[in-house]
Amino acid sequence: MIGGILLKIAFVSAVVSLLGYAQHHRKGTDRSLFVGRAMYHSTVVAVILSSATLLYAILTHQFQYTYVWSYSSRALSTPLLISTFYAGQEGSFLLWALFTALIGVFLMRHASRYGYEAQVMSVFTGIELMLLLLLLVKNPFLYVWESFAGEVQPGFMPADGRGLNPLLQNYWMVIHPQVLFSGFAAMGVPYAYAMAALLKRDYDYWFKPATPWIVFGLFVLGMGIMMGGFWAYETLGWGGYWAWDPVENSSLVPWLIGVAAMHTIMSQRKSGAFARTNLVFGMLCFILVLYSTFLTRSGVLGDTSVHSFVDPGMWAYWLLVVMMLIAVVAPVILFVRRWKEIPRRPAKHDYYSREFALFLGSAALVFVALFVIVGTSSPIISDLLYGKKSAVDISYYATTTLPLGIAMGLLMGFGQLLWWTRSDRKAFRRALAPPLILALVALPVFVAMGVHSVMLLAFLFAAAFALFVNLQVGWTIVKGNPKLAGGAIAHIGVTLLFFGFIASSEYDGTQTVSLPQGTPVETLGYRLTYTGYDVLEGERHAFNVLVEKDGQSFHLAPVMYFSTYNEGVMRHPDIANLYLKDFYLAPLGLEEPASQGGTAGVSTDTLVVEASVKPLINLVWAGVIVLLVGFGVTIVRRGEEAAGRERRSAGLRSGAPENPDAEQVHKLAAEPGGAPEQNDAGAGQKEIETR
Repeated sequence: MIGGILLKIAFVSAVVSLLGYAQHHRKGTDRSLFVGRAMYHSTVVAVILSSATLLYAILTHQFQYTYVWSYSSRALSTPLLISTFYAGQEGSFLLWALFTALIGVFLMRHASRYGYEAQVMSVFTGIELMLLLLLLVKNPFLYVWESFAGEVQPGFMPADGRGLNPLLQNYWMVIHPQVLFSGFAAMGVPYAYAMAALLKRDYDYWFKPATPWIVFGLFVLGMGIMMGGFWAYETLGWGGYWAWDPVENSSLVPWLIGVAAMHTIMSQRKSGAFARTNLVFGMLCFILVLYSTFLTRSGVLGDTSVHSFVDPGMWAYWLLVVMMLIAVVAPVILFVRRWKEIPRRPAKHDYYSREFALFLGSAALVFVALFVIVGTSSPIISDLLYGKKSAVDISYYATTTLPLGIAMGLLMGFGQLLWWTRSDRKAFRRALAPPLILALVALPVFVAMGVHSVMLLAFLFAAAFALFVNLQVGWTIVKGNPKLAGGAIAHIGVTLLFFGFIASSEYDGTQTVSLPQGTPVETLGYRLTYTGYDVLEGERHAFNVLVEKDGQSFHLAPVMYFSTYNEGVMRHPDIANLYLKDFYLAPLGLEEPASQGGTAGVSTDTLVVEASVKPLINLVWAGVIVLLVGFGVTIVRRGEEAAGRERRSAGLRSGAPENPDAEQVHKLAAEPGGAPEQNDAGAGQKEIETR
């Protein structure tokens, strides 16, 4: 199959590209750099063509290929048919390899401008190489007679495919995986830059070109996590928008480490501190992506998650293990060898400084990530220790992360009011008074709303304090230079998330109720009346329920049907968004006996549902959107800073020969005072920049 041949070509091209870049790193020859670039572009073309080949096979129903037969069918709509490209492990690895290859094209140009191309692209091409090697083992272009040798005759063409899992037949399937895997691919960039810093022995500059990529990765991965949360919220059985499931946790942990890296990088930009810490964080961003891939793709958590895990086979399993080992061992060896020469500059600050607050905030994020990854890995840990896989209770996550959430809320407030190395204590207390008073005033409001737990009150107080501080500081920044408001906007988004988490999870109401057809039933302050059902496409049954309260009414139609794919009843809830809350209606079953005139096997007498009220759930979605807007503003700012450094470097080099030395660009851009925040005019602007 041409697709398999293209994957082999891509693999060979990646090997040659890696060798070319490695040779250029060692000897600096132009020929080796040309080879590295040319062969990387060959890899990209081959991966694109291979992906197009698989997509064409899916769209034209070529069921002689095992992958196409396993996940697609003639009955699927075109968007869902396209989504089968990444419905299985082979396709999802190909999607990851595709996005990694494409990002590498832009990364090549970006790294070249900063004198990092050979080192960065050596590492990044190595990442692509590992993904391609995995695809050679998990080949999406196998024929059915190769996969089922002895059971299927060569040349056999099935009339139709097995189809897509009904749980995946959702519009989020069309966009969520692409965004998530784009985030996974982007997280390879800070890893490549951190490794490049160790290779070049340049520990004080690498994070500057890497920062926009870190923010971009956090933005895209955060968007993917949000989409996954909303998908789980409207899919019955997946535990709501966040159930601390391994699939959710494994995406969250590298995101948390990336956010921690952003905070410590700010300190290194100002004082040069945390050089070693930032190198570790940069590499962990991708190492944890690989670990999450191992957890969710190796089958080791198949018995402890509501998501479906498939054993990838022995070769793929051990290849995932080897990939993780290489990704960990290589930087550890380099790090140990360079340990003594990495500058260790003590942070010059006191306890009344923003730098100290950033350190504490990063530490809190790291501990949250640590607790989450330990909880997620508990089946593996318990299997090693006791010979039996067991997952931690979901209360473990609340117990471990709630105190850290309180600390994070307070630090998001205090840190914004502090100056970098030292703050005037009287000025700090004056700025602290208004948000502190407002947060204290909010406490009795929380109590009146039914919050009585001391820990939850402390959490909400910290969130309120952070919200008021960031609104105050953010407004000041927006009046001066809106492009600098990314941090304050992101913090506001986090506080909204905190409020939404508590309101929607701790104070929701849920009740199971039976609804005889035509008979109103009171529950949770609403009157529900089951009025009958409609038969939809594919033998799906939509059960119509009239919901009434205070003279207002709306209709909900949760869906149930029997799936031959899953060999069981599938249930889809229906949700009414009422702005301050959601009314959530999940179908559970139908009570016997079947009514006269009903369709075979379908009772129309009594519908059993689970009714839920989710207060302030919109704060969760609003918080995520505001958080991502904050990241977006920061991406724009960092991009403009990078462009500004290049313009200033070009100006200083005016009259220089064509194709200037990238190392000189690196040195000019790294000059003290080269960062835009150190050169803006105006006292008011200076204060905003410092804060």
